[in-house]
Amino acid sequence: MIPGFTCRLPDETQSSAVAAKTRSVPKNAPAEEASSSNVIDADAAHWAACKVKGCARCVFIRNRQEWEAKLPMGDLGVSWLHGYLDRDDGLFKLKCRACEKTKQTNRFASGVVTTLFGNLSRHHGCSQHQSALASMGLCPERDEVPAPAAADFQRVAENRLKGTALRHGIKGLGGQHKTTSMEIALGQAMFEIDRAFLADATSVAIFADARQHMLLLRFRACNDELITRRGLLGYRSLGTSSGASGLQDCIEGMLEDFCTGLDGVLNTALLTHLRASVEMYVADAASDEQLTGQLLRSQRYFQNLRFVSKDRAHASQRLAAELLSRPWHASATLRDILDKFAIGSESIAHKVQYSPHISQVFQAFCKESSKCPVSATQIRNLGHAKHRFSSLSKPLGRAVLHVDSLLKTAIWLTVHRSQKLEGQQAADFLEHMHEREYLLAALLADASDESVRLLRVFDTESYDLAVVATELQVYMSRLHFLFNEELP
Repeated sequence: MIPGFTCRLPDETQSSAVAAKTRSVPKNAPAEEASSSNVIDADAAHWAACKVKGCARCVFIRNRQEWEAKLPMGDLGVSWLHGYLDRDDGLFKLKCRACEKTKQTNRFASGVVTTLFGNLSRHHGCSQHQSALASMGLCPERDEVPAPAAADFQRVAENRLKGTALRHGIKGLGGQHKTTSMEIALGQAMFEIDRAFLADATSVAIFADARQHMLLLRFRACNDELITRRGLLGYRSLGTSSGASGLQDCIEGMLEDFCTGLDGVLNTALLTHLRASVEMYVADAASDEQLTGQLLRSQRYFQNLRFVSKDRAHASQRLAAELLSRPWHASATLRDILDKFAIGSESIAHKVQYSPHISQVFQAFCKESSKCPVSATQIRNLGHAKHRFSSLSKPLGRAVLHVDSLLKTAIWLTVHRSQKLEGQQAADFLEHMHEREYLLAALLADASDESVRLLRVFDTESYDLAVVATELQVYMSRLHFLFNEELP
């Protein structure tokens, strides 16, 4: 008998005695029973001779007493944990006696190589293991829970709206796998609700938006009771296809997928009704997207398609661009001021935006400034984005509001980078910009702000059509007051 070692594996894991000469038995290894004193545990010999770091069998021997105490098999006073040496592959594995006896389909029924107690603990609480114990009469049967509670789905939806990464899971509810499955279930439920509504819809408008070779398709529908609903029809990669024909094929495929239920069967009645109910196709001004709408109408895929339109958010951007860019281009003075202040590659806004060092200098001057009417502690740049008109007003407005810091930055460039291009451009800016130019820049900023205000009204699907004329009238009235009205 080996003092201090009591537990041993079943008979098939035992072998002839090997003297423990090179390694002592762990302190927590239990002692042999007196009735089995004539049998030396093979685990003791393995423990003494093994030199493999992280050996699964050694980890089991070292933690066996603690693990068996934490993993009981009902009230029998024994553990379901069973370690053995697999003679087929020579690996030491852990097995669940209960799951093996009741022929469960989990991994522990056939044996698992693991050194982590977390894996054992999860198996101890899993439904299959509890079912195995219940079938052996070792624990009461649990009521089967077919799905998480509605409150749990509510938590998942609220968590997703925050934009939290899926890999974090939700504390107290589940990890990544469970919460992802619940989000998929929520999405499928939304699709089912949308399918039921569209099956009775009398008028449908679809909105297509292609970006980064991905197509997003949404809808807005109304039934005969004047109840409206909007939602998602699909989101799909265009793959190798391109152009209007590729967009058309993608839209048709997305509608077929939308009309396919969870059973994988296409609801042809729903698809036919949906195709007959679409009366409006809306996309941005891209030529291929507009041509797609014309093809869908001319080829009678949507039999009652009446309007192929451009969405008002893009239209309002074009309106703002036309109303302001034409006057700016008509006057060389205004164009020169705009280039030097905001959109030109030689502008100070461009330097501040794309040079980390100059950006830090500008930020420091903003923090020190006491003349700016707004807080400038978080200002890092002028928000230069030449490719988007909706962002054009930001560098203009910030340049006017922080003109003191802008001038200090230009002076800093002329002093510290006088021999470089940016220093020479800053000197040119200071030489040609005077009170008149600053005033005109402020007027340009006011005009762009009014245009962006109009754009924001239409930059949503929920705006009221009845306010379109009013908003346009307000826009024209404000411009007239700002630039045409004289002070009394």
